[in-house]
Amino acid sequence: MKELNVERLKAGDEKELRQLFEILLPRIRLWAWRHAFPSSEVGVEDLVQDAIYKIYSNLHKFDPERGKILPWCYVVTQNIMRDAWRKQYSKHEVSIDDVEEEKLPTTEIDSERILEEAIQLLPDDEKNVLLKKLEGKTFREIAQELEINHVVAQRRYKNALKTLSSLVLPSAKGTLKEVG
Repeated sequence: MKELNVERLKAGDEKELRQLFEILLPRIRLWAWRHAFPSSEVGVEDLVQDAIYKIYSNLHKFDPERGKILPWCYVVTQNIMRDAWRKQYSKHEVSIDDVEEEKLPTTEIDSERILEEAIQLLPDDEKNVLLKKLEGKTFREIAQELEINHVVAQRRYKNALKTLSSLVLPSAKGTLKEVG
C-alpha cells in the first residue's frame, strides 16, 4: 500500500481521496456492522456515510505531526458510532424484546463471514502467513515456503492476530490466541 500524501488529501486531490476511501471503506463498513445498534433506525450504511462525510469535511483539521491519517480516520469513525449509540440509548430504554435475533451476529455463519471479511483486510504478507499457520504449518515451514526468516513469519502472524482482534473484537484487545 502506497503512503498517502496528506497535503494532497487536504487540498482535495481526487486521486488521493479515492485511494484513502478505497482503503477505509471496507474497514469502516466491517467496523460499523460489528458495532451497529441492532434495533437502531440508523443503518450501517448511514453510519458509514456519516463517517466518510465527517472524515472528508474535517481533513483540514488533521495534523500529520500528531500521527498518521488512518488511525485518525478510525477515531473519527469511532466517534460517529459512539454518537449513534448515545442517540439511540437516549431515545428509549432498551429491553430484550427490542433486539431482533436475526440482526445479531450470533450464528456460526455470521461469525465466519465476519472473520473472512476481516482476513481479507489484512496486508498480503500477514494474510499469507496466517492462512498457512491455520493449515497447521510451522513457522519454519512457512518461512521456507515464503522465502522469509522464521522470526519474520512469527512477527507477521502476531501482527495478523492483533489486527484481526482490533477489527473483529475491538473491545477485547489481544483476545485472539495463537494456533499451535
